[in-house]
Amino acid sequence: MAFKSTATKETFAKARKDIEDQGGKVTYEFHSAMNGIEFTFPNEQVSALREKAYVDFIEQDKTVHTFE
Repeated sequence: MAFKSTATKETFAKARKDIEDQGGKVTYEFHSAMNGIEFTFPNEQVSALREKAYVDFIEQDKTVHTFE
């Protein structure tokens, strides 16, 4: 999940609480290149998170390969 550019420490705390309250688990927080959280969560509940004011976008993890 990527946060909007206005994200603060409180945004991270609110997102963590929202995720954990619905049975999810935060696995990593991004604070440098982007502001966001990596998490595991039941697929059927993701749409509720997308509606949160602090969310810019949510994507499922993907494997990326490079070519030489």
